[in-house]
Amino acid sequence: MNPEIFDEITGKFASQGSASRVQVVFRDAHPVEISAQQWVDLSLKEGMSVSRELYLRLQEAQVETEALDKAFRFLQVRPRTENEVERHLEKKDYAPPVRRHVMEKLRDLQLLNDHQFARMYIEQKKSQMSRMELSWKLRQRGIHTNVTDTVLQEHYDDAIETRAALHLGRKQWRKYRNKPLTDRKTKVGQYLQRKGFQTSVIYAVLDELERFVEDNDIRS
Repeated sequence: MNPEIFDEITGKFASQGSASRVQVVFRDAHPVEISAQQWVDLSLKEGMSVSRELYLRLQEAQVETEALDKAFRFLQVRPRTENEVERHLEKKDYAPPVRRHVMEKLRDLQLLNDHQFARMYIEQKKSQMSRMELSWKLRQRGIHTNVTDTVLQEHYDDAIETRAALHLGRKQWRKYRNKPLTDRKTKVGQYLQRKGFQTSVIYAVLDELERFVEDNDIRS
């Protein structure tokens, strides 16, 4: 027997766990499961002799396929940032080379895009968050500051921030309807400050709310 030949592929079967995977069976070695595309890319076929190096590569491909499947399932729940997917795979104890392979594959499939995630998130939350809070929330999800700043500049202007502050301010204004006007303004102002709104925006909102005071409450 050729010393370079480690084993031989004796069969290929559809995986019971996924239609996109195949099980590769060998004469002696333990079977491996890889993607159907990897079977094609590696030019595998039944009856083919396999070197130890190729068998080890197939084992690596099996791990990569498993990691990719876990990433797919993670993304099915809701959109994720690159950092969230990377951390999810790290918690599953996948090695850095495997994680890099999966991340590259997901980018190629256009399933990961931090710019797109940031635009979507801002669109969903802009009516109830300040620019500062949005930026912080996106950074918490691992999106780079340059991306966050660029998307906010494109999709969140001063008018949007003022409307968001007014929306939140009205809720707090009603909450403190029984307090004296000065205390009411202080409470609302402090709340908007904690939410990250600019001082100029807070003063503008308080002036707007105060103008609508009727019978110690805001007009609906």
